Amino acid sequence: MKYLLCAAAAAFLCQPANASSLCVKDRTPFALVSDTMTWSMTIAPTQDCIQGLRWSYMQIYEVSVVQAPSKGRLVIVGSGFRYFADGSDDRDSIDKFTLLISGKNRHKLGTSTLEIEIHPAAVTIGRAPPVRSAAAAVAAELSPAGS
Repeated sequence: MKYLLCAAAAAFLCQPANASSLCVKDRTPFALVSDTMTWSMTIAPTQDCIQGLRWSYMQIYEVSVVQAPSKGRLVIVGSGFRYFADGSDDRDSIDKFTLLISGKNRHKLGTSTLEIEIHPAAVTIGRAPPVRSAAAAVAAELSPAGS
C-alpha cells in the first residue's frame, strides 16, 4: 500500500500543466496612447481562456473592467484576464467585454481601451473519451483488482 501511494503521488506530481488553447487570434498591439483596439476570441461553451496583455516593451500598471461580459464570467489576473464561457450552445450569440489598460509604453505613460468580442466555437459531436490521469493509471496497474 505504501508503494502504491508513492507511485500515485509521483505520477500526479509529474503531470504537465494544461494551457489554454490559443483563443485570441491576430492580437493587434495597443499602444497606451488613448487608443481603442478590438480583439476577437473564439471559445467553446464551458471552456476558459487565459490571455496576457503585456507586450515585451511595456509595463502594465492596472487592468480594469469598463463593461463586463453579459454571458460569460471575467476575472482579471495580474496583467491579463481569464474568461469563462457559459454553458449555452447558442452559436449566434456573441458576448463582449471592454477593458481599460493603463501603464507605460517604453517611457510614456498612457491608457488603451480594449474591446473583446467572444464568438462561440463549434461543439464537436462524438468527443473522445476522457483521458485517465497518470496517477489513476498507475494505481489501476498496481492494485490487485486492476490486473
